[in-house]
Amino acid sequence: MKNIDWKKLGVEAILITNPKNIRHFTNLNVSFGFVIITPKTKTLLVDGRYYEVAKNSFKTGKTILYKGDKTIKPLLKDFKKLGYEADFVTVKFKNIFEKWNKNLVEINGQELRIIKDDFAIKSLKKAIKITKKVMKWAAKKCVPGITEKEVARHIVFKLKEMGSEDLDYQPIVASGPNSSLPHAHPSDRKMEKGETVMFDFAAVINGYTADITRNYAVGKLKDLEIIKIKKIVKKSQMAGIKKIKPGVKGAEIDAICRKVIVDAGYGDKFIHSTGHGLGRDVHELPYVSKKSKTPFKKGNVITIEPGIYLEGRGGIRIEDDVLVTKKSYKIL
Repeated sequence: MKNIDWKKLGVEAILITNPKNIRHFTNLNVSFGFVIITPKTKTLLVDGRYYEVAKNSFKTGKTILYKGDKTIKPLLKDFKKLGYEADFVTVKFKNIFEKWNKNLVEINGQELRIIKDDFAIKSLKKAIKITKKVMKWAAKKCVPGITEKEVARHIVFKLKEMGSEDLDYQPIVASGPNSSLPHAHPSDRKMEKGETVMFDFAAVINGYTADITRNYAVGKLKDLEIIKIKKIVKKSQMAGIKKIKPGVKGAEIDAICRKVIVDAGYGDKFIHSTGHGLGRDVHELPYVSKKSKTPFKKGNVITIEPGIYLEGRGGIRIEDDVLVTKKSYKIL
C-alpha cells in the first residue's frame, strides 16, 4: 500500500472487489470477495469457499467470513469518504455499496498498482523469459500446411508446460494476409511458404502477464515490402523507447514512434496506439497514445508496439515490455 497516493485519491478507505486487485493486496486468487484497505490496514472478506485457505495464508491483515450485509456494512458505514473501483464495478453493485456507505468516491483500480514493486518486476521478468522461449519454439512449428489454430494450441500447451498460469489473453497467430489484422484470431487457414507469421502471446506468473509480439517467416519471405516495413517498425519502436524516462508523457512517445512511420510514408497504416501499461492486466495504466497526458513514473511498466499493416497482404508489429527506471528505462 506504500505506492498508493492517498492524498491524491482523497479517501479514507477503498473497497476492493476486482479479483485481480484482491490478489494484488492479499496474494489470494479468488473469484469473489472484498478487501477493505486503509493507509495502515487490510481486511479480507471471503465466503465459505475460500475462508479456510484465506485464514491460513493471508498474514498481512484480518480475514472475516463473509455472510452478506450484516458482515460488511458495520465495517464501512463510518468512513466519510470511501473509494470504490469505478472502472470495474457494475451499476448494480454500486447501488448495493451505497446501502453500506453513501459517501462513495470513484477511483480507477488500476491506479492502485500502477507502480510495480520488486515482486511484480521479478514476476514479469520470469513471464517474459518463458514467453520468449516459447516464441522461438513455436516459430519452428510454422511450416507449410499447418493451420493457425494448430500452432495456437501448441503455444497454449507449451506455455502451461513451462509454468504459466491461465493466460490473460488467447494467443494471436496470424499468417500471411491475416497478419494485417492487429488482433486476428487463429483460424483454420493453412500457412504457406514464403509468408510472414505474427505471434502475440504471453505467459502469466504470479498473476502478472507479459505481452510480446514477434514476426517470423515460413521459409524465405516473398514480399520484399514486408521486409522493408519491418525495418521501419523496428526503427520507430527504438526511437520511442530511447526517450522513455520519468516525467515523459505517453503522448510524447506515441508521437515519436508515429513520426518515423509517417515520414516513411506509412502513416495511414499505423492504426492503433503505441502501447499501454502492463501488469496484472495485459492492458492497464499508464497508456501510450495520443491522449496519454499522465507523466511516467519510476516503476511503471509499459509496452511499446508500433505496427504497419498492409491490407490483404500482411503486417508487422514489434512489441517489447519496458520498465521506467529512476532516470531512464530498461527493456525487460
